Amino acid sequence: METLLSLSFDYLSSYDASKIRKGLRQVEGLLAQICLSNSQSSAIDRRRSVIPAGTPPAQAKELGALKDDPAFREFFKLQEGFEWNDGQNDLLIVSTLDLIQGILLLHPPSRSLFAREIYMNLLLDLLDPSNCPAIQSSTLLTLVVTLLDHPLNTRTFETLDGLLTVTSLFKMRATSREVKLKLIEFLYFYLMPEAPPSTTMTSVSAPATAVLQRSPSKIGGEAMSRSVNGAGKETAEYGEGIRTTEEKQGLLGRYLNNVEDLVDDLRDNAPFGGTVYDKDSNPLQAIDDIELSALLPHFLSLLQQAKPTSQLKIVDLGCGTGRNTVKVLCVPGVQRVVGLDASEKMLAIAKERCEECMGALGADRRNVDFVLEVYDVLDDDVAASLSDSARGADAIVSTLVLEHLPLDAFFAAVSEILRPGGLVMVTNMHPDMGAKSQAGFVDPETGEKIRPVSYVHKIEDVVSEARRRGLELVGQVKEKEVKVSDLEDGGVGDRGRKWIGVRTWFGMVLRKAKPVIELSRDRQEV
Repeated sequence: METLLSLSFDYLSSYDASKIRKGLRQVEGLLAQICLSNSQSSAIDRRRSVIPAGTPPAQAKELGALKDDPAFREFFKLQEGFEWNDGQNDLLIVSTLDLIQGILLLHPPSRSLFAREIYMNLLLDLLDPSNCPAIQSSTLLTLVVTLLDHPLNTRTFETLDGLLTVTSLFKMRATSREVKLKLIEFLYFYLMPEAPPSTTMTSVSAPATAVLQRSPSKIGGEAMSRSVNGAGKETAEYGEGIRTTEEKQGLLGRYLNNVEDLVDDLRDNAPFGGTVYDKDSNPLQAIDDIELSALLPHFLSLLQQAKPTSQLKIVDLGCGTGRNTVKVLCVPGVQRVVGLDASEKMLAIAKERCEECMGALGADRRNVDFVLEVYDVLDDDVAASLSDSARGADAIVSTLVLEHLPLDAFFAAVSEILRPGGLVMVTNMHPDMGAKSQAGFVDPETGEKIRPVSYVHKIEDVVSEARRRGLELVGQVKEKEVKVSDLEDGGVGDRGRKWIGVRTWFGMVLRKAKPVIELSRDRQEV
């Protein structure tokens, strides 16, 4: 009896209509046996799940007689023990997902498990609209961890209609705003180009579904049955190699509009850092390079005036792949350069760049000491997480970093790193560009544009927060508006055409105030 009821419940919990009908018929047969059989039936008869053909109808039982029927007692006991989800299961699922994220981050080889459809399907099933927002958000984060640096897992995700699952959840009216933001952030991550796998990967040959409905793990007589409308091209499309952003844009475009805007925003603003986009004709980075050719020498001349010595220590805060760290290494008078960034991968690229730069320097400059360290400005305790090698810096350079951070966190780190009287050079995306460049997806239900978290800082707010942290503006803020000439001979490239007439960049130099005692000593020396 218990086994048959469990099987019936399995059928009833399926998404397949034929299985649900089968489960209902089994329960109907059980109820018929309970209600129509009499207490004098043999034990064998009472165990039967259906009434044999040709058996005359048994006399109906009185209600009071049901308590003596073993089958009814077993059925009632199962009903009493049936546990509905009261919230405790949700907490257990979220906690389990958190543990899975940690395990996969600590042991990346374990991510290969999710190249198997059965395991990837478990995650996709958790994105079901019936689950609570906390489960959906945790599942999206777990998906990011499973797909990270594993293109084969991404192919499995695509094969199982993962894009359809994610975009369908986004389009639903009942989906919370918090989950929709997480979905957009996930799609940003998905659209990033993929790095070649470090080991030889086995291709996936599962065919793609031909209908706009993902086949959950619960469906089908076989564990992973699917609707198939020919293999050939679709199988090759989903099962081979790695994909570029353009290829994934085409796949995502089947389910969502304005994917092109999202890709443009991804390239222009590099929300996941410069690992890929340093080499992707990013117009803002091109403008930054052009403007730094004048701002950086001005900044260094101010630094030499403030401290005319050959023992300068400069920190590149948010150094990324070392795009500007190598420029600082080449500056005469700099003895120590410290690059700080939250990404170990970008620091690895920066290390290669810096070592190549050092090899090209003259013998008199090869004794410059450079250090690259992991440092997250958003740590709860920025002072405790900062190493001694970065403290007491004479200067800080920080280019195109501020847009990714809240102002208070950024300037708290600057104040902790910089010595009194030290200088900091900051460049950033102009708020005029930020107001136009943030792409997202329009919610089909509300018409609202959903965007991921980012920061568009007004210049006056930057100066105000810096002053609150004891930093004063030196000179004027420099702003850059894109002109036609910048595209033709200025190195910005054709992708900057849509920014003609828009201020896209600003830069400034700030000085950390000295304590009153030091100011008095300086005046006496003068």
